Amino acid sequence: MKINIKAMAVSATVVVWLVVAMTILTEISASFKALLTQLAGHHWTAKSLISVFVFILFSLILKNSSEDSGSILKSVIMLLGSVVLGGLIIIFYFTWGFLAE
Repeated sequence: MKINIKAMAVSATVVVWLVVAMTILTEISASFKALLTQLAGHHWTAKSLISVFVFILFSLILKNSSEDSGSILKSVIMLLGSVVLGGLIIIFYFTWGFLAE
């Protein structure tokens, strides 16, 4: 079985943005945080399980997508950019929240 690197990179990019969104949403919405806690005992555990599920789902959906060296490089750069930008968004959000208190 050949691994589709582009599918993995795109799937990981989707998961990065999902985690960013869920992280901020748990801070904004107590009911969302409670829902995640009910699902797995702790909201971070639920986020992790959801992330694994979404990664596998997108990987399976995209496994037959075409991959050439240009599209692989583009997908990996998109993933790296998403990790950096997503991290900065989370840092900014928590810093802003800390300073606003």
